[in-house]
Amino acid sequence: MRVLFLGGVFAVLLAVSFSWLLTNDLSPLNDYLLWHPQLQNLWGMLNLPSYILGAIAAGNPHNNNKFVFWTVFLIQWFVSGIIFTAVFRTTFRRFNTV
Repeated sequence: MRVLFLGGVFAVLLAVSFSWLLTNDLSPLNDYLLWHPQLQNLWGMLNLPSYILGAIAAGNPHNNNKFVFWTVFLIQWFVSGIIFTAVFRTTFRRFNTV
C-alpha cells in the first residue's frame, strides 16, 4: 500500500514539474515552445478535465477557478500514478517469480 502511495506522490511531483516546464515563462524550454506548441497542446489535452471543472466552478468558461483546477489536477495525477504503479507491480511480480 505504501508503494502505491509513493507512486502517486511521484506522479504528482512529475506532473507539477512538467507543467512548470511547459507553461511557465521562466522555463528553460520557453524559447523552444514558442515555435513548437505540440507539447503544450498535448499537455493541455491531458489536463482537460481540470480545466473543464475549473471553468464550471468559476461560472466563466474564459477564466477558471485556480483552486478547483489545481485540486483536480493533483487528484488526477495522483490516481494515475497509483494505477500505473499497481499495473507495473503486477506485471513485475508476474515475470519475476522464482
